[in-house]
Amino acid sequence: MGPRRYECIPSTLSHMSELTRRCILAVTGTPGTGKTTLAAFVRERIQGSECHSVADLAELCGAIADQQDGTGPRDVDIERMATSWSELNSHFTSEFVLIDGHLSHLLPVDAAILLRCRPDVLRERLETRGWPGAKVEENAEAEFIGSIAADIVSDAVPCFEVTSHDGDVMKIADDVVIWLEKGFPSVGPTLDWLEGGCR
Repeated sequence: MGPRRYECIPSTLSHMSELTRRCILAVTGTPGTGKTTLAAFVRERIQGSECHSVADLAELCGAIADQQDGTGPRDVDIERMATSWSELNSHFTSEFVLIDGHLSHLLPVDAAILLRCRPDVLRERLETRGWPGAKVEENAEAEFIGSIAADIVSDAVPCFEVTSHDGDVMKIADDVVIWLEKGFPSVGPTLDWLEGGCR
């Protein structure tokens, strides 16, 4: 049996962006947490939805540069993307848009899914990708201290926080859609690896 399918549910939500007249959802987290996989599963479950990566959108407005060593995420000028938002918004064709990328929560989004991953598991994933040791450690440390979670707290956008190291991604995708149907009440950020997982 295939995944449950849902109508394009966010059009009835009262806190949709007035500018965009659509719901824009960030799928964010430290590199290696599983954002692209989860975004694809959520898109499958919501009819008429679309998904874009931060990198692809940055290309459209000239806000991206290649890494000199050819590894890791590319450098993105998030401020340029924000000032080009009306232009980027014109490329969206549906009422529900997923934006996948570790900087996606810094864009003008209506809510964010925050993927967390135990730092030791994340380190293994990034090493498997062939990332340089310094980049691996930089990202494992960013996950350990919760740098993206801190951004989301300061921006006060509704957030659905979930761990990806021990979960079934299809189940997580179903939980995300249930969260959306409820009008995306904020669930997190609450994880704190210093305290053994939760604060």
